[in-house]
Amino acid sequence: MGGRAGKGFMTGALLPPVLCLCAWIGAADQPHGNKAVITVSVLSNDPPPCALPLVSSDETGADTVTFQAVFGRPVAPTFTADTVELTGSLSGAVRVGGTDPAYTVLVDLDNPDSDGTVGIRVRGGAVFDREGNVCAAQLSPECHVFNWRGFIEEPADFRAYSGDTLLLRARPDCGAASLSRQWRRNTAQKALENGPASPEWEIPAAVPADSGEYWCEAGYDGRTHHTRRAQVAVAEPLRIARQPQDITATAGGACVLSILAEGGHPPIEYRWMKNGLPIGNADKPALELGPLSATDTGLYAVEVTDSHTGAVLSDSATLTVLPGVPAAHLPGLLLTALVLALLGARTRRRVR
Repeated sequence: MGGRAGKGFMTGALLPPVLCLCAWIGAADQPHGNKAVITVSVLSNDPPPCALPLVSSDETGADTVTFQAVFGRPVAPTFTADTVELTGSLSGAVRVGGTDPAYTVLVDLDNPDSDGTVGIRVRGGAVFDREGNVCAAQLSPECHVFNWRGFIEEPADFRAYSGDTLLLRARPDCGAASLSRQWRRNTAQKALENGPASPEWEIPAAVPADSGEYWCEAGYDGRTHHTRRAQVAVAEPLRIARQPQDITATAGGACVLSILAEGGHPPIEYRWMKNGLPIGNADKPALELGPLSATDTGLYAVEVTDSHTGAVLSDSATLTVLPGVPAAHLPGLLLTALVLALLGARTRRRVR
């Protein structure tokens, strides 16, 4: 076309500097002096824009990582799995789906158990639009792959006494920074309670009400993983609430030494001793002795232990066994007692 135009003609100088295909119909050919009609197709010389967002989480343990490839203009059929390159430390197979110009790119990892990074890149010079404009090479964000391998450390069963410090730990075998933790417990009253959102749960001065079932929940990549449930028991320290008492008894008779123990972790065990030496089969809170003899005289004490680390030793109680009356002398003694009783009765009558 020239720089001049007839009636109704638009010159190329008035259009943007792009390739124009024009069809012109002169006004003289139109009835009633209608204006000319011009059809213009504008073809861009710019590379088609491209975005490669990461669809999967920034950190994941999945075997397949998902991206998108979104172009500003149609690029079919040039965009295929062959035009996608991988970045990062992990390798895999690429699959492409979706509808032009918005595609889904799936990367199936070759070794799903390996940790590392993976991203995608559109190979430079391989993708172009319908006008032949080549898409520049583009890079996606990289996805960090951390596999979940369970827990390296889990909370252990714990027994303690009032005032002790409780410390429970949970350490996952996973390096993801996005991994969350939440401690929970069921108390003795079966009430669910939340603890700290941290790798440890420390209770500086435990009390019996802290007894219960403890566990940690680790959240990662849309899943929740639970540690074992640790049984925690807190008891009052073992102590002797009532000490054994001194006893004086007569030979041939019987006696009972006893104590009262409180606190501790059951079962509670007892071991009675005489003069510092254990007494066989004396493993109850009460020690029954009889028939007594002079050889039973001595110092008696009991050691009390629980099923954890509690152990206390009672005070010593003295048992004194006095000589009894020989059986051969009993009839004479009874006769003497009877005579004295009769004399006492006569004396009372005279006084009256």
